Amino acid sequence: MPIQNLWLPFGIAITVGALIIGMFYRERNHGYEYSDYTGSDFLPDAGYDTKSQKPRKKDEEDERCIICYDSMKRHQNIRTLPCAHKFHKKCVNEWLRLENFCPMCRTSVV
Repeated sequence: MPIQNLWLPFGIAITVGALIIGMFYRERNHGYEYSDYTGSDFLPDAGYDTKSQKPRKKDEEDERCIICYDSMKRHQNIRTLPCAHKFHKKCVNEWLRLENFCPMCRTSVV
């Protein structure tokens, strides 16, 4: 049998083998596509139900200076930057000596 006559059976055998491997692979993955998975499928739960927590009311006593993380009271000197973020005047002055942006949103103050 000449070698030219072997190409057709060889091609059929390769095609059938590829189909069998494809079916095995699909069965192994249970038909799921890669896009069916999201990164959150692999992350652990938070450990508490976030939907059951009630939103807190924001009052003036609850505002904190994120530089020193102390609460800001009405009688204290408070500085408001152009981006509308508020800080203790002493804290933000010290911050602005080293940096020229808001410590909260990084908006330029200059």
